[in-house]
Amino acid sequence: MTFDFELQAAATDEGIVLSLGEKHSFPLETVFAFLNVNTLREVLTQAVLQAPMFMTRWRWNASRALALLRFVGGKRVPPQIQRMRAEDLLAAVFPDAIACQDNFQGARTIRQIPDHPLAQETIRDCLTEAMDLDGLIAVLEKIERGAIACLAVDTPMPSAFCHEILNANPYAFLDDAPLEERRARAVDMRRSLPPELAGGMGALDQSAIDQVSEESWPVVRDAEEFHDALLSLGWVPCERMPGWDLLVPKLAAAGRVATLWQGETKLGWLAGEYRHYAGLLFPDARIDPATGPIDPTEQVEQEEVLNRVVLGWMESIGPTTARELSLTLHLSESDVQSTFLRLESQGHLLCGPDQMSLAGIARSGQRAPRSTRSVVLPRSMSRRLSCAFVAMTIKSTSNSAPAARIHSTGSPLPNN
Repeated sequence: MTFDFELQAAATDEGIVLSLGEKHSFPLETVFAFLNVNTLREVLTQAVLQAPMFMTRWRWNASRALALLRFVGGKRVPPQIQRMRAEDLLAAVFPDAIACQDNFQGARTIRQIPDHPLAQETIRDCLTEAMDLDGLIAVLEKIERGAIACLAVDTPMPSAFCHEILNANPYAFLDDAPLEERRARAVDMRRSLPPELAGGMGALDQSAIDQVSEESWPVVRDAEEFHDALLSLGWVPCERMPGWDLLVPKLAAAGRVATLWQGETKLGWLAGEYRHYAGLLFPDARIDPATGPIDPTEQVEQEEVLNRVVLGWMESIGPTTARELSLTLHLSESDVQSTFLRLESQGHLLCGPDQMSLAGIARSGQRAPRSTRSVVLPRSMSRRLSCAFVAMTIKSTSNSAPAARIHSTGSPLPNN
């Protein structure tokens, strides 16, 4: 495959990106045939000669073979001098390795590998130690046999798995183009899931929602915590306070709680500091006691009271709708819906679209930090690995295990 075009490429442990121009168009399935098992070794050998690791491995092998002296006259040779002498030695042993690319024309199109032990050892180290040539050959053979299936997908925008390689750091670049001129950086990446997937794989886990809702609800164990809950929620209906009413007499004696009545029906309780909320939320209700030792020190409007009450409840419960919250607080649905919109504009709530699968209802409000738990919860459900398994994995990947050690098959020392 010839592009006749200066490619921009980057590679990491997770993927490879090739940045082509607008004039290039070819079937994506042909990408899997760019590398062939029969020519793979020759192609990689020529590519290794232009990689920085070749000169590093060459200097290392030359020093081990005593072809380069690191100490002269009892003094250490400076590293820059060692690099210069290593390059001079390479020019004498392997002149094509540092030859100018423009001189490879006509019959001389590839670099000829000399039959020198240092050159052969360096190339072998690059292909088998720095890279895994045998593993790549095995993968390509499985692809050719069909044991590994390759799927080419043409998408209008990159998937989430491409974001890392598209935003790769300069150390992953395989060409000389600077960061600000990378074509990959100009690709528009998706910031959210498409609408057709938002109700499926984009929905939050219900178990995460239930866990957050349970953790957010106030814990009441004594009168002081009951009073703190009243201050956080604004006011609490009777049906949402199982067992809390036993703490009311103690707070009522100190004037720190007030009872809200609708005729002969008890609606709920308010903190003594928020006694004036009752007249704004329920004009026809009466409050007992009507006055107390703690008088309100501020004048607030009805919208401000609705904002405080709704926000206090949304910080203590999970996703809900305006209808459900209005039934819980005995407020009108229109008031709660308008409060949702005000809090959303202020950045306090997240309101989902119609028929949002998160709660399975028309419109839902959610406190902003809640969605991160869906990522944390699956991690907490993951199985822990034993120390022995981790140690064995490190040994096998670092070639320190007995079965994974790499043994030299030849000596880098030149024949005298």
